[in-house]
Amino acid sequence: MQKKIVMLFIVLFITTLPSYGQATTSKTLDAYVKPFFIQYENQEILAEHDMLTIHGRDYFPLVDLLKLLNGSVRLLDEKIDVHLVPNVKQTNFIEVTRPLPKKVQTLILPTFQESIQAGAGAIIENDPSNIMFSKNGNEKHYPASTTKIMTALVALEKSDLKENVKISQDVRNIPSDSSRANVRPGDVMTLEQLLFAMMVPSGNDAAVAVAVHIAGSEREFAQLMNQKAKELGATNTNFVNSHGYHDPNQYTTAIDLAKITYAATKHPQFLQFISVPSYRATYKNSSGTTVTRTWEATNQQVRKDRPNYAPNIIGGKTGYTSASRHTLVSVAEKDSNQYITVILRGDPTGRYVDTQKLVKKAIAARKANNEKYSVPIKITYVDRELVVNGKSQVLDQQVFTYQGRLYMHMDTIPLLTEKVKEVTVKQEDYKLVLDQIMVPHINDLLLFRDSRLFLPFRAISEHYEFAVNFNKDGGVIKASKQGFEIKLTIDSKTAEVNGKKLVLDSAPFIMNGTTYLPTRFLADTISDSFDWGIGHTLVLK
Repeated sequence: MQKKIVMLFIVLFITTLPSYGQATTSKTLDAYVKPFFIQYENQEILAEHDMLTIHGRDYFPLVDLLKLLNGSVRLLDEKIDVHLVPNVKQTNFIEVTRPLPKKVQTLILPTFQESIQAGAGAIIENDPSNIMFSKNGNEKHYPASTTKIMTALVALEKSDLKENVKISQDVRNIPSDSSRANVRPGDVMTLEQLLFAMMVPSGNDAAVAVAVHIAGSEREFAQLMNQKAKELGATNTNFVNSHGYHDPNQYTTAIDLAKITYAATKHPQFLQFISVPSYRATYKNSSGTTVTRTWEATNQQVRKDRPNYAPNIIGGKTGYTSASRHTLVSVAEKDSNQYITVILRGDPTGRYVDTQKLVKKAIAARKANNEKYSVPIKITYVDRELVVNGKSQVLDQQVFTYQGRLYMHMDTIPLLTEKVKEVTVKQEDYKLVLDQIMVPHINDLLLFRDSRLFLPFRAISEHYEFAVNFNKDGGVIKASKQGFEIKLTIDSKTAEVNGKKLVLDSAPFIMNGTTYLPTRFLADTISDSFDWGIGHTLVLK
């Protein structure tokens, strides 16, 4: 067959590092480096450059994305300047000029087994989807004062830390046996001070003051907490108060609480609230007199004067009620990886012991995994504004360069064009190239049988626009186009190409109403260039 002629007119500009005025930060990280494909509309291509998986997150080279989006990029001193040609549909197919990868590098996330005394527990690494260990992780339990993690998260998203808060009379309504920061009606302090009062000594009175300040009442604030839980995918969680004092309708799970804590740690101020051993606040009381208080942390992990001090833990939140028993959420960091541990229904000391066991085991599992699967790479973060066709876009994920090329997290790709609403990654996707053009959407059609690869005949006939005749009685298939003709017989290794007999290595067959051909037949007869492969596919919809 005559090879298709493909023409593509795309100009791509990419500036390599380093030659700009602003300071840059470089880092060496462990990463999974993998070839990948891109699927957009009715086209698929093999990207020229590799995708990177770092800390469980996938990043992609911008230059390859823009091939299918009809765009160009320039890295300027103050911005990442992307230009897309508007309202132009990619009609010319992009040639595949390199062999397809035959082996997929599957990302194997480290997990481990461990025994803990707590009724439930979990540890995640870098992302809520990376669950390294779970014991009864989706079992509902009472959170106690770890509730205040969600209270702090909502406060950080709904208010300004510099706001002045006048403590209302509502703080008098907390149960008499509540933990307290001893803030009083009429006290005036900043929201930041109030959040320290809530998180460090675990003041239920401070939690009520936060809720009333932001939502007008604790009931309304609990609705905001539940909305946020739903947004985070914490579907087995329900809040009725802002502090965690026992209520049978207030519950969560170890996995849900890890999701909530992960979201909170995206706010740098939150880590301050849970990391200090003590906090000294100066504010005014109702009569205008200056008050100074020092609050001591309930979390022994951050206090050097306590037996369960843990230098590998950067912060955490304790909790206790007679119904919940002892709870603990902890955040640790090691080699640029973040670990969030949740312990529910523990005992006073056991919760700390369980946390240390899980953190140490997680770090060891990560190290072993990196040594086996990942490679060290050097990246340089790019602190620039993203501008697409003159419009500034808000980046919530870092952009960096690797080997002189810009990389973006997959969640930021929709910022490039309104046409892309959804971005997913297929882990093991089979591909087929005929005449240097990748046949789109072929993965579900390819079939392995007896160590050989087969393809539906319909996909072949449609690709080459054959006229097809199928004699069901004799099982004979004829396909022709412009003087070229092939003849195949079901379950027979004998075929004809332009009247000449050919012996196949495998016979065509019918399965579930679909006729399959051995792909080797294509390479020998029809296609000027034939290849197959497997790999990760970035799907843009």
